[in-house]
Amino acid sequence: MTRSIPGLIKQLIKLLGENPEREGLRETPKRIDKMYQELLKGYRLNPKSIFKRFDGEKYTGLIVVSDIDFYSLCEHHLLPFHGRIHIGYIPDGHILGLSKFARLVEIFARRAAGKTDKTNRRRVEGKPESQRRSRVLRGGTFLHEYAGRKKNQQQNQNFSYDRFV
Repeated sequence: MTRSIPGLIKQLIKLLGENPEREGLRETPKRIDKMYQELLKGYRLNPKSIFKRFDGEKYTGLIVVSDIDFYSLCEHHLLPFHGRIHIGYIPDGHILGLSKFARLVEIFARRAAGKTDKTNRRRVEGKPESQRRSRVLRGGTFLHEYAGRKKNQQQNQNFSYDRFV
């Protein structure tokens, strides 16, 4: 039994009744392998490696990073979904560089998950100390279009406001 992604995709193509050696499909298993390596590279990245904290003892206001676009894979069907997230927090003594938030979102977006997982609490060592944090996410999966739902119904919005744990 084949345990490589290209081998499994070749078997899938056969099970679907196609010829994996046909000209248009011959390189498909390799292309899909390369695609999944890119789409799921977040499993090979360490979120705490991106944090660089700065002293911010005097700053007690809300820090917000808005409009971070991301693409991820739905864990239920392995289909892509997209979204935009806004992150805010109130620091307790240290602040993070703003560019780190986009990198953090990218690491978690490059892992298969339900779209609501992108806003749920993630434990990350080295996370900033904070009294409160909030995240707002808006996005949808392509599956909704395949299932016959209207485009304006494919959007999902989640809001979370809680303490770091």
